[in-house]
Amino acid sequence: MFSFLISLPCIVALFFAVSFFIKARKGEGRFLFLAIFNLLFLVILAAMYLVSNTEIPETISPIVNLFSLLFYVAILGVPATFYLYTISLSDLESNESLQGKLLKHYSIPLLLLIINIFSYIYLSSSKEEDDFVFQVSENVMNYSNFIALLFVFPILNCFYIYKTIKKFRAHKKRVGQVFSFQEGVDLKWMSYYIVGYCLFIVSVYLLQGYNNLQAVFIPTSVFLLVYLLFVGVSGKLQKKVLFKKPIHQEETLELSIDDNGEERLEALKERINEVMKKEPYLNKSLTLHEFSKIVGSNSKYISTLLNNEFQQNFSTFINTYRVDKAKKMLDSEISTKFTIEAISERVGFRSKSAFNGAFKNISGLTPSQYRKKQLTQHS
Repeated sequence: MFSFLISLPCIVALFFAVSFFIKARKGEGRFLFLAIFNLLFLVILAAMYLVSNTEIPETISPIVNLFSLLFYVAILGVPATFYLYTISLSDLESNESLQGKLLKHYSIPLLLLIINIFSYIYLSSSKEEDDFVFQVSENVMNYSNFIALLFVFPILNCFYIYKTIKKFRAHKKRVGQVFSFQEGVDLKWMSYYIVGYCLFIVSVYLLQGYNNLQAVFIPTSVFLLVYLLFVGVSGKLQKKVLFKKPIHQEETLELSIDDNGEERLEALKERINEVMKKEPYLNKSLTLHEFSKIVGSNSKYISTLLNNEFQQNFSTFINTYRVDKAKKMLDSEISTKFTIEAISERVGFRSKSAFNGAFKNISGLTPSQYRKKQLTQHS
């Protein structure tokens, strides 16, 4: 039973590691980090299984010892991979900058890997246990791994979890500035990714504190199986979020950032109001870049103007028009012929939940409450 349960997350981790490495060869960085993430978990799970399994033959003890050492290297590599995967999901940072930081982020686990591999090879080949070099190698290896687990691992996790949450919040804030929708771009599932990783850290230390590893390892294996499946499937479905305007799609600069005189400002505000009469917000996939092209101005300038003059980000600005149109439909006599979901689609929302959330944030009522209120007043 134990062997079966531990084999499942190992198989899942191996499957995703291989499949994402294949995808990464096409040049998509996020799949590379997700492949490394699964590979590291595979090493960790295999090491835990080999160390805790008392039925393993003595003949493969060198393999057990090797994986025991790789375990410490793998857990030091996970925090950086956890962070790098998160920031690879959008173009807030370029792929070139990510690649340039690889050595920097993986320098500590690489150093421990060199120490452990050198010590393992020397200790395995040497037969003189009383030799000074033998004792030094053994002590350096043991103390390095002890310090890695007890001190370096928690420090790295605190550092990278903080940076991950900070980047995640910056991403969510940026979404409202560029997109008129959130589905597929807000990375909502990443909150579960972060929480699940924190639970993994707790499980690592729980396993170190129990003599009966198998008893604790079974629920841990089930948790990691669910976690790896969730991250793997979500990561495979998640497309990279593009905030920046593609270079080949130049924007019209009739009103540039430098044109900030009062007359120019008023002219642009009037132009935006005229454009909104054509109902571009009915486009469910409307972005700031597309809207700026319709207005005939620069996206950065439009974003600044919306924030300063309208006190709204792009998403709120567009959704306000959508909600106003929805109110008109709900106020009409034919509103009862349409469901709330049908109305949400007609005014430009991608889902009923997004419609409900935006409607309540703007009007203080859900669409159903608003409809009921209007029907009561008209009766």
